[in-house]
Amino acid sequence: MDGALPAVEFDLLEVSSRRYAHDDADRLSVACLAVRYGRRVVVRDVSLRVRAGELVVLLGHNGCGKSSTLRAVVGLAERAGGEVVLDGRTLAGTPSASRHAGVAFVPSSGETFADLTVRENLVLAAGRTVTHRQLTARLRDATALLDGPRSLLHRRAGTLSGGERRVVGIGLALMSEPSLLLLDEPTKHLAPATAARVLALVRRLADERGIAVLVAEVNVAAALRVADRVYVMRTGEVRAEHTGAQLLAAGPRLWWTLF
Repeated sequence: MDGALPAVEFDLLEVSSRRYAHDDADRLSVACLAVRYGRRVVVRDVSLRVRAGELVVLLGHNGCGKSSTLRAVVGLAERAGGEVVLDGRTLAGTPSASRHAGVAFVPSSGETFADLTVRENLVLAAGRTVTHRQLTARLRDATALLDGPRSLLHRRAGTLSGGERRVVGIGLALMSEPSLLLLDEPTKHLAPATAARVLALVRRLADERGIAVLVAEVNVAAALRVADRVYVMRTGEVRAEHTGAQLLAAGPRLWWTLF
C-alpha cells in the first residue's frame, strides 16, 4: 500500500457498537436479532433502525446474512433471539402478522404468477379484504407511481424482462399499502442503467410516500447513491454504520476494506 489511508477513510473504518433502544420516532427498530438454521447461526446480535421516509441499505457479500435479516423481520425465517418493533409495537415473527402490521417484502426472485397478467398479479396482491373502490384506487396509484406498468398491465408476467419484473414486484408490494418496505437485492442480475432506475424508484417511494425502506444489496456504488444510511454486514454481524454520502465520498478503496 502506498502510504497511510487519509484520515477520513480511517475514521470510517470505526465499527459501530451501539445498541438501539426502541424509539417511538423509528418506524422499524431491531434489537439484538439472531437467526439460526439448524445448528448454524447465520445472523447474530444485529441491531438497526429505519425511520419513516428513510432508505436504509444492508450492504455485504452474498452469504453474510443480509437476506436472512430481512426474512426474520418479516417472519419468513425463525428468530433465534432479539426483538423487532414496528411503530412502537413488538412485531410477531409470522408473515401474516407482518402483513397485517403494514410490512411488505419483495424477494429477489420476484414471485409473480407467470401465466397471469400483471394486472391479475396486482389484484391478487391486494388481498381479499379490500373493497372494489379501494382496489381501483390502489391499482391507479401503483401504476402511476411506477411510471410504466400501465403499458404492462395486460402482459403475462412470464414475458417481462428482469427490470420489468423488479418494477412489477415493487408494485405488488404497494398493493397492500405498506408503511415498511423490505427489498432483497432488487438490482440482482440487472444491467447498471436498469439497476439505477430501480433504486431511483425505491428512493421516490421513501421521499414521496414516506415509506420506511430497508434494502439488502451487494451493488455498492448504486446503493450508496440513494441510501440515507448504510449498515455493513459481514459473517452475520453488523460491522459498521455510516451515511450513504460518507461511504460514497470515501470511494472504492475503502469499500474493499469494509467487506
